[in-house]
Amino acid sequence: MSLPNTPEAPDKAENAPSLPDLQKIGDMEGVKDIMENLKKGDWGAMVGAIMTVWKEYFGTPEEKAEVKRAREAAKKEEASKTETKGDLKSLRQNVDRKDDSSKKSEKQEEKEEKEDAEVMPYKPGTKKPTISPKHIFKSQVEQIYAQSDTIFTTNNLSEHFGRNYRKFIIEKDPVSGEEPIMFLGRPITGGVNLMMLPFLKIAERNLMNQNLNYIPAEKLILGFQDRNMCMSDKDGNKVLHATIPSFHKYGLAIDLDPNSNWPKDGRGTIPDEVMVAMAEAGFNLGNMGDKTASHYLINDSMHFQMRFPPDSADGQRIINESPIGRRYWDAVRPQLDALKMTS
Repeated sequence: MSLPNTPEAPDKAENAPSLPDLQKIGDMEGVKDIMENLKKGDWGAMVGAIMTVWKEYFGTPEEKAEVKRAREAAKKEEASKTETKGDLKSLRQNVDRKDDSSKKSEKQEEKEEKEDAEVMPYKPGTKKPTISPKHIFKSQVEQIYAQSDTIFTTNNLSEHFGRNYRKFIIEKDPVSGEEPIMFLGRPITGGVNLMMLPFLKIAERNLMNQNLNYIPAEKLILGFQDRNMCMSDKDGNKVLHATIPSFHKYGLAIDLDPNSNWPKDGRGTIPDEVMVAMAEAGFNLGNMGDKTASHYLINDSMHFQMRFPPDSADGQRIINESPIGRRYWDAVRPQLDALKMTS
């Protein structure tokens, strides 16, 4: 007996509603947000993340596009924060490097200043000295003169030091303890006015820092001499001017290599570098005196004399720019103050 024809059973897989792709959902970025907020216990944020995943997977095209835009905006904001953090970190690193560099620079400056204030014997360097015609470096020296005002003149020395001028003369170095006082590797005969000592040491240290290969040819430097001005006539003979006081009389001048630089030709054998260093340290040059004080300094190339006292504005400016100058000023200032009290 044949059975009646019956319809075949329907294919459940074809007619049943499709299930979500769990693998795809698991890989979605929103799921990571759900899990992170779950760990934090932030239930409100977790629900918001679940709704975002629902829209992203099951939502309309418009909702999916909205989620995509929101996610891209969030990525840009996060990238901006990361970049800012990177910039701030880089900035902090640069600042730290600059601070380190600044600290190193400050330490280096402190070290150099400490070294420059150390008392050390004069040593000639290796740089060959220059001896130019006077007109070559004349403008440079005149510019140095123009930066300060000359105070000491032959007309007012007695007013500054009085009759007891010898009390200002010292023959022992108050800092190094050397006796006699040394300058450019040579002893100064007769001593110097203690006002002049800081400026001599400033010029000397300047020349050492230039590494100049120079030392006076003659073994002695002339310092204090209790006499009036001594010049020469047209034949080169020495002439004593009884009425004009010499800066040597007050210990405010020195003569370098007098035998080879006696007033006659206006240039002599002293290098340009020494001339300029002495001018910068506050001295008038014997072969180029400034017009306000030393009109008679024309051809006296061996001679260097002070222009102003150390406690003047220009004196303090020069001293304060030099560590060795400050050290010597600190040493002679108490003596000067005491002498002023007794004058």
